[in-house]
Amino acid sequence: MSHARELSTLKKFSDSRHKLENYVITQEESFDRLLEDIKFGRLKEGTSKSKIVSRYGEPVFCEDNSMYVCLYRYPLRYFSEDKVYLYFDKENKLNRFELGSGGEPDR
Repeated sequence: MSHARELSTLKKFSDSRHKLENYVITQEESFDRLLEDIKFGRLKEGTSKSKIVSRYGEPVFCEDNSMYVCLYRYPLRYFSEDKVYLYFDKENKLNRFELGSGGEPDR
């Protein structure tokens, strides 16, 4: 088998591609769940950051200014209007959230 090494490399590439595709699908489903929970009033102020992460996955980005802010969005739609900003207080409890442009008014 003179091409065993090349075939092994292609198989590894294929496996990693499937893992990446599954990750993206999972992230999209989690973001859809977050949008649905906001729409139906299930996302509540005071919810711990750990509960939010366990339900919606890791945020795309977080920043610690005067308040801890985390961004959630679809993983491959960088310029989409669908964005959610979650604001946490010093005790890592949800203080408020905002939908990106095109969504409902700020809360």
